Amino acid sequence: MRLAILHHQFGIGGGLERYLGHLVKGLVARGHRLDVIAGRVAGERPEGVSFHELGRFPVSRTWRMIDFVKRAEAKAASLEVDWRLGFGLTGVQDIHRAGGGCHAEYSALLPWWKRWAPKNLVERSLEKRRYTGGGTRHFAVNSFQVAEQLSRRYDVDPERFTVLHTAVDSDLYHPATGGAQRAQFCQDQGIEPSRPLFLFASFDHKRKGLGALLEAWPGLSGTLCVAGEWPDGFWLRQVQRYGLQERIRWLGPDLVLAEVLQSVDAFVHPTRYDACANTALQAMASGLPCLLSARDGVQDQVRDRENAFRLEDPEDPAQLHALLLEMEQSPRERLEALGRAARETVVPLTAARHLDAWESLFERLASGRA
Repeated sequence: MRLAILHHQFGIGGGLERYLGHLVKGLVARGHRLDVIAGRVAGERPEGVSFHELGRFPVSRTWRMIDFVKRAEAKAASLEVDWRLGFGLTGVQDIHRAGGGCHAEYSALLPWWKRWAPKNLVERSLEKRRYTGGGTRHFAVNSFQVAEQLSRRYDVDPERFTVLHTAVDSDLYHPATGGAQRAQFCQDQGIEPSRPLFLFASFDHKRKGLGALLEAWPGLSGTLCVAGEWPDGFWLRQVQRYGLQERIRWLGPDLVLAEVLQSVDAFVHPTRYDACANTALQAMASGLPCLLSARDGVQDQVRDRENAFRLEDPEDPAQLHALLLEMEQSPRERLEALGRAARETVVPLTAARHLDAWESLFERLASGRA
């Protein structure tokens, strides 16, 4: 089968680009022929893939988005392929995968000056066109929550959505063996080892819920480790406001997340919006007791208080504090059982199973069953 992949960049960037790299290699290994259409291509170019690098419009990000959508559509239309797969900000394709979820839902959380910025308005317009313009036959999403949001907001038949759950590498992300790694981590970070260690990981602290987490922290005995984005003046003032200077450790972005997950006692993710957070899946695979927001599509995998704690309202610091306190006060045996159940839940989410789901979707579309 010959497939065209459309995304504005390949081999550059963050989670979606890494996902595309793995997907392309996996599909090629299964015998598919691939054409990748991108504005910019960098890094490794897998064998068996034809790359069509369109270049980038040399003005603003907003105009680059518009330019890429138009030229990518034209290029994809000129290729003799079985299916055109769009990712991110694309217009017309056979299947689109909304890895970032519903942009309209996310946009509602932005401050007004970002909501009305030209870039965001173009993204909103492209999303609306994608779901209402008739140019896309089917939609792939990574959680039932995202499918419901997009179907409701744009009045799309739910049958046009297929949930392809994200794969997690449970060989890389696995429970710690013994306590040596935790002890070394505490020594390196200057953390009192007798305190419970909670991990929060984010490159967008406001959206991921750090504000509510800091407000909820007073009265807890644990240490909060923050991985990812370094704090700016606003977050440092918030820490000082709640008197948490000795209770927070900023780990920064230059770390191996799998190792940190094996060095802490729990993972907390009170996000205000996530399609399906990879870090949440990775924490579950690491066998950690997790506190996960109901606004994260990872809830497809959550059974409240069986394999994770479910936070119904991430905007409510009192509710968050109560759950964190429950975690701190729970017997070790309960938390360990919770972590084992979390890992057992996500271990089946393999890369092979994810590729199977893509190929099943192609077959259903070809037969008219989707």
